[in-house]
Amino acid sequence: MAEGDGDDSKPPRRRRASSSDSIPLPASSGRITTELVGPMLRLPDESHDGFQVPADPEDLTLRRPSRVSEPPADVSSIPPAPPQSGALGLVERSSITSSGLDFVAEMRERFDLDDFTGALRAAELLLGRDPENEEAHRVSETCRERLQQLYIARLGSLQARAQVVVKPSEIRWLGLDHRAGFLLSRIDGTHTVEELLAVSGMPALETLKTLVDLLLAEAIRLD
Repeated sequence: MAEGDGDDSKPPRRRRASSSDSIPLPASSGRITTELVGPMLRLPDESHDGFQVPADPEDLTLRRPSRVSEPPADVSSIPPAPPQSGALGLVERSSITSSGLDFVAEMRERFDLDDFTGALRAAELLLGRDPENEEAHRVSETCRERLQQLYIARLGSLQARAQVVVKPSEIRWLGLDHRAGFLLSRIDGTHTVEELLAVSGMPALETLKTLVDLLLAEAIRLD
């Protein structure tokens, strides 16, 4: 066999690809710079958290209030109330004219119940309206006599001698009025109840009542 024929039976030898090691690098100072070329990226909008609500342009506008308070009406412009007439007016007039009759009924009722203090008060009110009322005069005199008897019985006797037992520093805590204070200043342990009626300068009934009040307040004692 010829020598040329023997060579044709072997596969042809392939050329090896050049590796990156064999590619010549350009001379540089040791830094490699990469240039990025392409479209600019758009960042997404900021998302709101669960507690933030985007503002609505309509909410930022000033709105006219639905109701506007009106200024108060002038008092002088309010017309006066019409006078009462009819049944209501009759009731008002009858209550005024019958007040004297009410005093009479109250005086009689309290006197029948032996409430001489209340009956005397009603009689005095009736006399202030009708000074010539004989029944009021009679009830007034009777009530005064009954009350004087009750006060004297409470004090014991007109000959009993009153003596102050409260300390001078404690008198102001008794809450006495000027009449009781004046009567208390007249009590020195030597005057009897009858003498105090003469020097008190007050009506006998009022003096007896004041002495009873001082006795109940434990400001005086009677011997």
